[in-house]
Amino acid sequence: MMSYINILLTVAEDCLVGAVRVSRSRHPQSHTQLSTLCPQRQHAHYSRRCPRDTVPRARLDSRLPLRSSSTQLIPCHDRLLTHKLIAAAGRAEASLKALLQLRESREAAEKEQREIDESVNRRSAQEEVGVKELLRAPNFWPLAVAMGLMVAQQTTGITAVVFFASTILEVGGEALAAKASVLLGVINLLGNVIGIYCIGTCKRRDCLLWSTYGLLTSLLVLATFFWAREAGGAALELANSLYLVPVVALLAYMVSFALGWGPVPWVFLGEGMPSQVRGQAAALVVSANWTFAFVVTKTFRWSLDSLGSANTFLSYAVMTAAAVLILRPYMPETFKKSTAEMDRLYLEEAAKKQQ
Repeated sequence: MMSYINILLTVAEDCLVGAVRVSRSRHPQSHTQLSTLCPQRQHAHYSRRCPRDTVPRARLDSRLPLRSSSTQLIPCHDRLLTHKLIAAAGRAEASLKALLQLRESREAAEKEQREIDESVNRRSAQEEVGVKELLRAPNFWPLAVAMGLMVAQQTTGITAVVFFASTILEVGGEALAAKASVLLGVINLLGNVIGIYCIGTCKRRDCLLWSTYGLLTSLLVLATFFWAREAGGAALELANSLYLVPVVALLAYMVSFALGWGPVPWVFLGEGMPSQVRGQAAALVVSANWTFAFVVTKTFRWSLDSLGSANTFLSYAVMTAAAVLILRPYMPETFKKSTAEMDRLYLEEAAKKQQ
């Protein structure tokens, strides 16, 4: 759970720092205008508007200007802000103090602080990033991997399988379908708990590989079961006697998805994207994810009617295997690596290709 929270904080802080930088370039006098609202604590207007434990955002530092219309307040305690956002505000000492509380040693905290300072300085020197920058080195490599992961996440068939789980379970009878639907929700919850643990302790590429093994096994079992039902004869009789097989395969499918293909694309979006383009890249990658979720969902019923159940699940298995074979070798490992380390990796790889 803490890994997911840290990832969300990383994405949010990068977007906020970028927005602050853009706001400063467009509204250079906004801090001056905001400071006149409550120049000192004793001012009556400030006493009414600002509680004792809060300060205006603009007063956190003169290098954090906001739009002149903003009068929102935030808690002034540094521990409620991320250390990268504090460093972006020019408060290196406060950022280092926060890191000392989070890291095991002073050396590790000082090393990370230097990396954060380098990242902030590099971002400050850059101009506003456009869409074209996403297609250039060093940004294209992680963007292509993130897009591929999001598309592959949907081509595993997860959206269609969840939406049409009751249809799949009907082969065992209505009573079994009702009970299995409840069990499916419980297993999905447990699978997510296991997935959180794996994300916090295992490498991302290993999680994808384990997840792929489970998904392929489940999809092939489902394909074989429905092929037997469609073949008729002795195969149909055998399939009818094994009516619990699709239930077990579907439950195994949900657990396997939660181990890797469910969380890893989203984790990579937070851990593996270059900090200077993370906001723009996140919008593009998430759009691709929902687009393919729509496509897979809309084509599932057509695929069942046109190709048959067996070929439908077989096609999902083929696309899942192809995705892991193509993406895993090119996916940079982000486990236990900071944003600054990933930025440096992309810059070094881009420099090697230019030589």
